[in-house]
Amino acid sequence: NLDRIDEIHTYRSKVAEFYDRELTKIVARQPLAEGEIHGRYLYVISCPKRNRLRSYLSDKGIETKIVYSPLACDSRAYQSADQHNFPVSRRLLRRALSLPLHEKMTTAQVDYVVSMVNKFYK
Repeated sequence: NLDRIDEIHTYRSKVAEFYDRELTKIVARQPLAEGEIHGRYLYVISCPKRNRLRSYLSDKGIETKIVYSPLACDSRAYQSADQHNFPVSRRLLRRALSLPLHEKMTTAQVDYVVSMVNKFYK
């Protein structure tokens, strides 16, 4: 896919920009810094009722993921290290959900994801 990397990135960026426009009032996301170019590998939102939303979307045929779990500090490699609580990281992880973001998604599929998230929060 390296010969299509620009095309893939452009399409994923369009999907992410659509999510940004249509979901901003409902869920939070980390905004891009001015001049930042995002790889658009994931589209992670921060949302209330994350587990309920995930279950709802799954029931509607929409796959989501919880990424960056477990936290690195909780992995087996660090079991013998001094443990710290990391409350902010844990709070962010409890609200984080990755929405579908793929260059093979159709416009109708992207619309469907947005409409189902909007419907859940209404």
